[in-house]
Amino acid sequence: MKNRELLKLGQDKLIENNIEGATTDGWLLFGYCFNMSRSTYFMEMNEEADVLKSEKYIELINKRSHHVPVQYLIGSASFYGRDFFVNENVLIPRLDTEVVLLSALEKIKDIDSPVVMDMCTGSGCIIESILLEKSCSEGAGVDISSKALEVAKRNRDNLGIENCTLIESDMFNNSELSK
Repeated sequence: MKNRELLKLGQDKLIENNIEGATTDGWLLFGYCFNMSRSTYFMEMNEEADVLKSEKYIELINKRSHHVPVQYLIGSASFYGRDFFVNENVLIPRLDTEVVLLSALEKIKDIDSPVVMDMCTGSGCIIESILLEKSCSEGAGVDISSKALEVAKRNRDNLGIENCTLIESDMFNNSELSK
């Protein structure tokens, strides 16, 4: 099967399953599976699709057909111009969450070395973005879920952030937070 035929097959399946943004999602999953940009696709759309990559694409299309979010399927979500790792253990960062980030940055803009805490940190996108934007600050991300904190740690490490502590706690119940 040619690349263009495979892409259309995936997009059609998503359309049949009433997936909003089916054409875009089909393309995103295709580009992910084949590690292919749109310009490369247009040069290679009539080439035979790699069999193993095709199988992976169809697998992801089937999952997306059951309403699994694209971000979970590709393991990445964009937030404030950065890519964050995400999986089913955290919420997917949304555009409206960037408003929370901007509000926090506005609140601390005149503080030389703020210390910031992000409760229910999930992927860590808010606290980690704050620390990247205001480099002289320190912060902590708190979450009850150890699995969510694993995601936040992965993002922290991927982004090279050293001034972010991650704490497992049910809100303020951890004695470390009482200090």
